Amino acid sequence: MSCLSVRPAAAGEQRYFAQYLLPKTAQELRRSGGAYTLLGALTGPLACGASAVRWTGGEAVLESLFIDPLVRGRGLGGALADLAILTARERDAGSLTCGYVLAGEDLVAMNAIFSRRGGAPRLLGPAYCADVSACRGARLIGAALRGDYRPAPAVVPFSRLTPEQLARLEERPDIPGYLRWQSCEPRCDRELSLAWVQAGQVSAYILGGEAADGGYLLAAAWRGAEAPAASFLALLRGQLNRCWYQAGGGFPYYFSAVTAPAQALARLLLQGHFQEYAQMSARISL
Repeated sequence: MSCLSVRPAAAGEQRYFAQYLLPKTAQELRRSGGAYTLLGALTGPLACGASAVRWTGGEAVLESLFIDPLVRGRGLGGALADLAILTARERDAGSLTCGYVLAGEDLVAMNAIFSRRGGAPRLLGPAYCADVSACRGARLIGAALRGDYRPAPAVVPFSRLTPEQLARLEERPDIPGYLRWQSCEPRCDRELSLAWVQAGQVSAYILGGEAADGGYLLAAAWRGAEAPAASFLALLRGQLNRCWYQAGGGFPYYFSAVTAPAQALARLLLQGHFQEYAQMSARISL
């Protein structure tokens, strides 16, 4: 039986562990590795899992923790979590936090990892995974999954927002911290995150990025009181269209819903073509 181990990844080893990271996390590691510490799980000399810790404002954020299904159930997930905690303490971080969206046995296992280490997993709300290829006939969103779809003129990708527009968003008191661009940016893609812009002002947005399984996710959505009610649907259609083009067809789409109205809207838009997951948060004080 191969020897199982965990350790910090050495410089130049990122490519061996990238398949076990969220796509956005792997991209950020390549671009700004100093803000992250990559931890690897190995069976003998071969990579079989990874986690990545992002350092921000004296705190540590666990952005990924994934073990290859072939070697699960042998303690590697817990060992990676322990190594992340040790690394965070060595960096004098005040806490280690993690957000995750899972269901079934995977959810039970991840909750157990954090509970045993004092993390007290907290349910933020449901999340949904839809097979977009099954949604092409859905009345409200099916139109976005065609080559002739054109988004509303007010729909603008975050890559085209000015620094001033982004700064004004961060200053708005009506946007909860966990929905802000600055909080969600590590998991999101500027081309897949869209804003509703009228008269130069952003009054609604939808943030998204790539998921670990090759699908896409809606990480956060916000609509100000001044935005039209139809803005969310227009933003969702625009995001789905961009994901559809990038994926080249069908893909799993994760839709987080943190409020009761958003839950109801998710069910309406997906018309039963979804599986329900739990969106969790855990925090370990160090």
